[in-house]
Amino acid sequence: MLVAGYYFLKERERFQKERAVLDSMTGMTESEVAVMDDRELMEIYQSCKELVTA
Repeated sequence: MLVAGYYFLKERERFQKERAVLDSMTGMTESEVAVMDDRELMEIYQSCKELVTA
C-alpha cells in the first residue's frame, strides 16, 4: 500500500521552517526557498535537522 505524505503548513510554521533551512543551507537563497511547496520544504528541513543532530 502506497502512502503519500502531504504537508499543509500554517504561515507561521512555514516561516520557521524556511528560517531553519536558510540558516543550515548556506547555498540556498530566500527566493529558492520561497518557491518550494510545503512537501519540498519539509524534505529539506528534515535533512537539515538530521545534519544538525548527527
